[in-house]
Amino acid sequence: MKSWVRRRPKTARSKRQGRSGCRSTELSYPVLSLAVLRLLRALRNIAISSGRVSRYARAVSFSAEIPLAEASGGVAVTPETGTSAQGAAFDVGAADLRKARKIAVFGGTFDPVHLGHVHLAGLAQQALGLDELRFVPCRISPHKAGQAPAGGDDRMEMLRRATADLAWGVVDDCELRSEEPSFSYATAEAMRDRFPGARLFWMMGGDQWDALPQWRYPQRLAACVEFIVFGRGDVPQPRAGYVMHALAGNHPAAACAIREAIAQGRSAHPWLAPAVAEWIVSRRLYQAG
Repeated sequence: MKSWVRRRPKTARSKRQGRSGCRSTELSYPVLSLAVLRLLRALRNIAISSGRVSRYARAVSFSAEIPLAEASGGVAVTPETGTSAQGAAFDVGAADLRKARKIAVFGGTFDPVHLGHVHLAGLAQQALGLDELRFVPCRISPHKAGQAPAGGDDRMEMLRRATADLAWGVVDDCELRSEEPSFSYATAEAMRDRFPGARLFWMMGGDQWDALPQWRYPQRLAACVEFIVFGRGDVPQPRAGYVMHALAGNHPAAACAIREAIAQGRSAHPWLAPAVAEWIVSRRLYQAG
């Protein structure tokens, strides 16, 4: 005698949400046994949970905890919304994104590196679960006139001292070794080549995010990285074609104020790691005359 799965009336056919967020209709088919039906359902669930795109799963999200937003452009991530977006340049599966190593680039003159830099780096590492955050001092900043007051070797040493206790912190001299101005798009493309398969992030402040369209080849930068933006007051606004994570965080330390204080004979130690302050004194950096 043949076994049949009981059919539901067409008017009462149920629909369930797949784990991917796509709707799938549960159909009734004649099968040899209920065990076969259960096996097919189990295989379907494995395919969905693995992040493979199928008729049951036509969209992916960055992680199991972050829901998918429409991939029409960058969407801001805030503590209030807790959402992210998949940009057009990141057409990859959720499983691949979960396994990818997360590497952030924090560029700047770091002249000198201060506690504010380290504080914001720590916030980004915790918020996004970064495996590595690379501090990249620039040789010649295209956004600042003239050379940095301290040389590259001094800035590298101060960075090493400031990040000595950060298991995820790496000091990278790739821009210091270049003879060209430190354009962000070129550094990002070099990082992509150095770390194939990694999920790359680029840290910046809200003022830099606002000025990004005036940077050299911003689209090439956006094709390589997701942006981590620390707003100063207002929440950074999303920009079409860019993946952006907006984080709240600020610190009163400022490199220009530190240099000015030292030049005037005042102490700037509250804004500096002790080992960094010792190096500045020993090298007589930023002193007037």
